Amino acid sequence: MIELFYHGGWLLAAIVALSIGGWTLAVGKWLELRETLAEGARRADTVIRHVRAREVERAMAVCRDHANAFSRMIMASICMDETDPKIFARRIRPLLNAEAAGMRRHLPLIGTAAAILPLLGLLGTVVGIVRMFAAITEYGSMDLYFVADGISHALVTTQAGLAMGMPLVLCHGWLGLRAQCCIDTMTQYSKEVQVSCLTLFDNDEDLRMRLPASTLRL
Repeated sequence: MIELFYHGGWLLAAIVALSIGGWTLAVGKWLELRETLAEGARRADTVIRHVRAREVERAMAVCRDHANAFSRMIMASICMDETDPKIFARRIRPLLNAEAAGMRRHLPLIGTAAAILPLLGLLGTVVGIVRMFAAITEYGSMDLYFVADGISHALVTTQAGLAMGMPLVLCHGWLGLRAQCCIDTMTQYSKEVQVSCLTLFDNDEDLRMRLPASTLRL
């Protein structure tokens, strides 16, 4: 292992460090999305049950006690007194975009790390081959063993960059799909809550009049 780093040089160390950083972000994002989706969906189901049972105050209390992207979207849906689906979608869009940006946070960094790793490996190989030919020119040796050994050492960084970069590229794509799944699920629950609230408020004008007092405590 020490010999490998000796031949790879500082570029190999940079590849390893960047790979560790990228995978640290990737694992953290995976845990975040998993918790957000599982906990958010469970709380959303609870909120919908409370709303359909005419317990709007309890529904909003559940959202306040478990503040996350799902809770904020659902609370906005409860408080948004809008019957037109198109107008509702337009008014809820800024909040949805803000929450979606939070769910996609760090994904560009992971993608950048995955893209840079093979390039660093290629740079290391180019540097190694340049040094090898410089040594050949200086010492005048064209021994086949010397050339093959130099090329094999120069290719170490390319091998490391590809081996560490390709799995991170796949992980980045999968995390992007997971983030989009969370956003789609959050949007769907938001619409379900809004429809349930409209049905409830249409049948209970007094409950509609009490809603603004609830929004003051958001």
